[in-house]
Amino acid sequence: MIDIVHINNELQPSGLGNVEAILEQFLIESQVMPNSRDRYKRSLMAYFKWVHENKILVARVTLTELLKYKEFLGERRTDKGKPLSQMTVASYLNAIKSFYNWAEGKNYIERNPSRALKSPKLESKFHREPLPAEKCLLLIEYLKAKNIRDFAIVNLIILTGLRTVEIVRSNCGDIQTKDGERLLFVQGKGRKSKDKWVKLLDATSLPIMEYLSNRDDVKLDSPLFASASLNNYGGRMIAGTISEMVKAALRAIGIDEERYTAHSLRHSAGSWALAAGATLDQVQELLRHANPSTTMLYVKLAQESKRLHGKSAENFLVEYYEKLKQGQEPPKA
Repeated sequence: MIDIVHINNELQPSGLGNVEAILEQFLIESQVMPNSRDRYKRSLMAYFKWVHENKILVARVTLTELLKYKEFLGERRTDKGKPLSQMTVASYLNAIKSFYNWAEGKNYIERNPSRALKSPKLESKFHREPLPAEKCLLLIEYLKAKNIRDFAIVNLIILTGLRTVEIVRSNCGDIQTKDGERLLFVQGKGRKSKDKWVKLLDATSLPIMEYLSNRDDVKLDSPLFASASLNNYGGRMIAGTISEMVKAALRAIGIDEERYTAHSLRHSAGSWALAAGATLDQVQELLRHANPSTTMLYVKLAQESKRLHGKSAENFLVEYYEKLKQGQEPPKA
């Protein structure tokens, strides 16, 4: 592997060792989020290796060469022989663009070759669609009157974006206080420890506390939400039970479509947060996305919703057409 050193105020490969130092400087100074650092490092190491193999100076890379690298990524295969997803390619390119933006700001390079580099277009569809806001409220009201445990679970998903597996893995002792804020530490998908957390504001925590107050088995290692089945009463729930509960509740309020599931509530959380003014970084932290490109899907979803429910180009066209029919003078081009 190559090293990158400063020669005449530029970043250049020297063939001296590794690139750990320059990458650490970039990651720290560009304030890459901790949960994204490993991904950025892997992406950039792969890029520097490609640059070295093609005998190109990092500081002399042109847009043409970056486009060749983009094409190279499009032809790469995973260990299972599948092509890289568009989101993965976008993630690689975003890391490169961030690196060159940082290098330009440090005056390590004279020009930024990545300015016109575009990421591949991402599909804007989820496997499950977000549940519309008014339907979420109906679901909440239905469960609030029916079952305090199920109400607390669904309310928690909608207001924190937790996955069903994260809820299943949660214990009573995972609710902790830090600097005066109540947090729930969670073990996310593919994680080995409970190293992430969501904030439990009163709207989220009070239903949980009410539910726990009616249980006599609350210990630090007790499941936060216990099974109510005869075969496993008081034991740990399984994710499928939560999914089935949500589907049954949705059917009870008149929603029986395959596209709406328990996971739809997580998508609703991300969509609501963006609509309410949260930044992409904040939503990425909320939903614990390893890849920011995943979070970008919520932006596309918000744009689609705005077009569906707001005044779109079609509305303007119809208004224009009606004026023409009524003999009104059309606006000048």
